Amino acid sequence: MKKQIPPYYKEVFPLIVNALDMIFISGKPADKAIENVMRLNKKWPHEKRTFFAETVYSFVRNRRLVEETAEKYFNTSNLSYQHLIICWLVSQNYQLPEVGVYKNIDSKKVLECISKLSIVRKIRESIPDWWDVLGGIEVGKNWDELLASLNKKPILTIRVNFLKTSEEKLKTDLKIENINDCIIEKGKFFDEQCLIFHLGIVLQKKYIINKEP
Repeated sequence: MKKQIPPYYKEVFPLIVNALDMIFISGKPADKAIENVMRLNKKWPHEKRTFFAETVYSFVRNRRLVEETAEKYFNTSNLSYQHLIICWLVSQNYQLPEVGVYKNIDSKKVLECISKLSIVRKIRESIPDWWDVLGGIEVGKNWDELLASLNKKPILTIRVNFLKTSEEKLKTDLKIENINDCIIEKGKFFDEQCLIFHLGIVLQKKYIINKEP
């Protein structure tokens, strides 16, 4: 099932372009570029801030695949950010709006381009040629697996100091954060939401966790 583009996309996309300009043209680190935009939009709700930041990071991480897909689909090397955003949206399984520049885009053909280009490892994983060659030499047959793992979202882990809390208190604290129905057994528990180990919690989905004052 395709994801729906947030209703505020027309407001956010120009700011995504501004952040990408800071990163690709001015050489600013991605986190600093995102911080600059966030500072000017302090009233954004959490959902909008998350969409903005995740889009910028994802775009940067998949830049080569997105650019080469756009070149192939639009048949031009003179790409605009509009071309790139369209291909990024399709690659992330978003349903394109039936208006404006999106109206005549054939998402299936874009996906076909992505599929063909993804056969080439360095394009699929969006890394430069020299890094792919070096990794193949130094890592050998495990390079494919290692490189793919580097492109996966990291698991969110919260460290727990069991010298300062107990399993029961931790369970109560998690309920306060709306992480419910967990079963603790021998210092660790598992359910559909999260997995707790002796030294910490590995969350299986996103939560907003309040910091301890």
